[in-house]
Parts: sequence; C-alpha cells; structure tokens
Amino acid sequence: MAVRGSNNNNGKLRVRTGKVMAAAACVIMAVCMLTSCGKAARKEKELREQAIGFMEQGDYSAAVARFDEALSNKDGKYSTLEIDILRYKAEAQILAGDYASAADTYAQLRKLDGDRPEYMNLEVISRVRSGESLTRCLQLYEHSCEVDPVGTGSSQALYVLGTALSKSGDAQFIEQARVLYERALNTEGAQTGELYNRIGTLAFESGDYDTAVEWFQKGIQFVTDHPGMGEEDVMASLKYNIAICYEYKQDYKTAKNLFEEYAQQYGSTEVIEHEIEFLESRIRE
Repeated sequence: MAVRGSNNNNGKLRVRTGKVMAAAACVIMAVCMLTSCGKAARKEKELREQAIGFMEQGDYSAAVARFDEALSNKDGKYSTLEIDILRYKAEAQILAGDYASAADTYAQLRKLDGDRPEYMNLEVISRVRSGESLTRCLQLYEHSCEVDPVGTGSSQALYVLGTALSKSGDAQFIEQARVLYERALNTEGAQTGELYNRIGTLAFESGDYDTAVEWFQKGIQFVTDHPGMGEEDVMASLKYNIAICYEYKQDYKTAKNLFEEYAQQYGSTEVIEHEIEFLESRIRE
C-alpha cells in the first residue's frame, strides 16, 4: 500500500510538474509577445512622430513614406495608434495633392473604423478633386448626410461637390447642386450665407436675375442676423453680385449706385471703377 501510494504520489507530482512547466511556458510566450508588441508599438510611434515632423516642414511625400513604413508589417486588426497613423497619412496625401490616394485611405478608414461622416466627407472631397465620377461622389455624400447631415466636414464636402456639379455643364447635375444647397438651408445647423450666395449664383447663371437678387438679398439678411459666423467676405460677394444682377437687368442707375456703395464700404478696385464708368456711359445714353 505504501509503495502503491508512493507511486501514486510520484505520478501526481509528475502531472503537477508538467502543468507548471506548461503554464510557465505560456507566461514566457506571453511576455515575449508583449515585449515584441511593445517594441513594435514604440517603433510605430517613433515613425509616426518622424512623419508628423515632415508634415510640419511641408515635406508631405516624405511624411507619407514614413507613415507607410510604420504600417508596413500590418496584416491584421488595427490598433487605435494605427488608425491614428492612417488618419495622418490621409491628411498628408491631401496636402501633397494626391487626392486619389487620400480617397483610398479614407475608404480604408471607413472599413476599419466605421462609416464616420468625417471619413466620408473627406473621401467625397478627395474623389471630387481627383476627378472621379460625380455620381459616385454624390452617392457617398448622400450616405454621409443620412448618418449626420451636419457631421465633421459636411459643409466643405457640400461646397466642393456643389461646385463640381454646378460647373459640370450637365443640367441634371446643376439642378442637383441647387437641391443640395436648398436642403442644407432647411437643415438645422447647416445654414450659411454662402448657401444663399450659391443658390443666387445658380439662378443668375440660368438668366433668372430677379430670382438671383432675391436669394442674394436673403443672404445679406442672414449674414446680418448672424454676425458671429465670420462671413464678412460672403457679405461682400452678395452685395457685389446684386449690383451685377441689376447691370444685367439693364437697370444701370441702380447698378451704378450699388457699385458706388460697394466701393465706399469695401474699397475701390480697377474692376469696380471700370464698372462704374461703364454704367455712367450707359446712363448718359
């Protein structure tokens, strides 16, 4: 019995020893993995800081190369740090004028970090500037508005896309620009004097000068009522555009008076002086 018991104890001891050794091995592997991951993260941070330094110096191509190096061994799940690196990379690509690559990076961010309006709006801007299909850009912008109509970058995306649609020469795209602008005017938190200016400009370009004047006047009222929005330049454009409308309406006296008021408020230029002289000649006739 004693021998049998001794054998059992030895057996149990061997089993326990095996478990301890396996556990120790797991701990060692975990430590190694953590150490390796720690070194990798430190290297990524180091390369990230180097890349940001290049961005601050204006060397965006070098910055992108450093960001790519930081992500060179990435083939699985992205960490918060690596998502941040991608965000910086996309920004550097935009600053470098490489809009096609920036659009692809924002598309990657959407897959990795969700369809955030920030990513979608910046992708819209990048794709428009890279000359991609306006239909595709419009679809992405509409999706962004569904998620959040006043999300980060929404107004900039609207202006860039709207400008491209307006200048496309396609009647349907031009009408779509007007629809987008007017929808934004009816969205809380999205209203700006610039939107009134753009809608008025579309009416002007279609030859509907009376409607254009109405929109420009609404824009002036909006900017007047919201002095904290920093749209002083927009106010100047609105007043200039109204004067142009009256010139095209052949109401030369009103146009001349408006240009003189503009010169008094914002200062005269060669263009303004030329307009006033031209209108004076028309009035004399």
